[in-house]
Amino acid sequence: MYDAVGEKSGFLQILVYYGGKMINENDQKILISYINHILIEKNRKNFLETVNIIFMNKFRLFLLVCFLLFMVSVIPHRSGFAEENLLLHSNAAEKHILILNSHQQGLPIPDGVIGGVLRSLKMNQVSVDNIYIEHLDFFRFNTPGHRADMARLLEKKYKNIRIDLIITVTKPALDFIDNEGKGLSPYTPVLATIIPVEKRGGIEKKFKRKVAILPWRMDSAGTLRYALELFPETRRVVVVNGIHDEFLPFLPSAREDFAAWEGKIDFEYTMDLTYNEMIKRIGSLPPDCIVIYAPYFADKTGKSFIPVEVAVMVGKSANVPVFSLIDIYINSGIIGGSVLQSGIIGEQAGKFALDLINKRIALTEQITLVKPVYVPMFDWIQLNRSGGNISVLPPESVFLKRPLTLWGQYKVIVLASTAVFIIMIIFSSALVSRNRRLKAAEQSIRESEEKFKSMANTTPLAIYMSSGIEQKAEYINPTFTKLFGYTIEDVPFVSNWWPLAYPDEEYRKTISEEWQRKVENAIINRSEIEPMEAVVTCKDGSRKNILWGFVSTGIQNWAFGLDLTERKQAEAKINDLLAAKELLLQEVHHRIKNNMNTIKGLLTLQLTAEENPSAAASLR
Repeated sequence: MYDAVGEKSGFLQILVYYGGKMINENDQKILISYINHILIEKNRKNFLETVNIIFMNKFRLFLLVCFLLFMVSVIPHRSGFAEENLLLHSNAAEKHILILNSHQQGLPIPDGVIGGVLRSLKMNQVSVDNIYIEHLDFFRFNTPGHRADMARLLEKKYKNIRIDLIITVTKPALDFIDNEGKGLSPYTPVLATIIPVEKRGGIEKKFKRKVAILPWRMDSAGTLRYALELFPETRRVVVVNGIHDEFLPFLPSAREDFAAWEGKIDFEYTMDLTYNEMIKRIGSLPPDCIVIYAPYFADKTGKSFIPVEVAVMVGKSANVPVFSLIDIYINSGIIGGSVLQSGIIGEQAGKFALDLINKRIALTEQITLVKPVYVPMFDWIQLNRSGGNISVLPPESVFLKRPLTLWGQYKVIVLASTAVFIIMIIFSSALVSRNRRLKAAEQSIRESEEKFKSMANTTPLAIYMSSGIEQKAEYINPTFTKLFGYTIEDVPFVSNWWPLAYPDEEYRKTISEEWQRKVENAIINRSEIEPMEAVVTCKDGSRKNILWGFVSTGIQNWAFGLDLTERKQAEAKINDLLAAKELLLQEVHHRIKNNMNTIKGLLTLQLTAEENPSAAASLR
């Protein structure tokens, strides 16, 4: 501030020129330095407080972001791949898809597939209004006449709707669309799901349309491999299967898969037994046996069963470990195996359907096979109950009903919380450090304020500090009150000062116009004004000659007044004495001159009367 004001500033000129011996030059510099210091420290305090507020707001925002990231991290993500295609919905939303389910609604496998398809399509913004589902119920109504009637009904129903893709669920629906239903949108491609592939080489049948097939080939070999690793002493495998499995054929592919173990392990099939005989058989097996459960639709008598209900009875009745080829049977007391998941098949079908209707994939062949996905899935409780060696299973295995350990259950939460805690410690340390610096700055400000007040309270200058364009009073020193009698309550704003200090309206107008012009220019340029003298009327009615100075820092405005009344009175008295001296000198000079003229006249008269020549010469 001292450098900013400068040695030739208006305020310093007041001190140097008019202060005389009241304030020496060293005190002048000290006072200016402290004024500057307190202003800078106040600005610095305001800046630190602003930075601290911004820092705290950003810290709170950072904690909020960490909390949201933490919440996102602990929310399980939806399985599958539908999320990869969220940007493909613009074209898919305008397409029409027809799903033909071979069965009635309510069966686990078909419903699981359809549910997976719908999830994929809906996640990609395909409207449900553009998805049509027909449950053909061929398991219960499969006569040629019924099939023909169903074909005519569907052709009429969808005559005026452009179908972009047909998805079939299990083989009867595919056979239907290739025969009786061939007139139903005849040029629309077909995506067939749960289609049995009895040979590893593929499908030999020729279709009238281009068909993409998600094959239904249960991983009998993979399931047997896991079973033998868990129970290496196994010597016999009892395969629980029935008849009428044309919807989900199992036996041909199973025998093909099991051929690698022929001669090492004995295989027994239950399709030649009644349901009750099968239940009795699996309940009395020797310890070196295991059971593999395949979908069981009917026994040798032709009596129909619901496969999932049969699975529950097999799990309860068997006295040896039971393995499955499909995920929905595992919760029935069955250990598990390398399984097909109907939901994943459906999601895979949904993704493939989106790729087809969005032209990302083109069916260039008459038949396109899509590789099935198998999942090693096991019931943790059944595994431990049967004594299987869990460590031999692959690390990607999925375990159902596995008890959660503290680490397993809260690992993500602990890791996320630890990360947030570490970040909070870092920011807390930064806050502590910043608070220390802020406290040090505040202490420095308090000390500076004390030094400033000490100087301001003892200086002979009247100080009035205001802020803002309205010039609201923030501080006046004791000298101001002692000199003029006004307190800060009397002059809370500069506007209150004018009528009190300059009651004469004409004089006030003259002074205020000159002062306002100089002050406004100082505020705009953040500079000082040249000293300005005015006669101030005090609270007790007395009048004093004051020399005013003004400095603006942009935040505070400082007005300084130096009392010149005594100096003015002394100057007036000196001027009166000088005038009296001049008058006395003039009177003495006049009298001396008159006396000299009298003496001269007398000498001249004496000269004329003197007769002695020698005396006359002396008088001359």
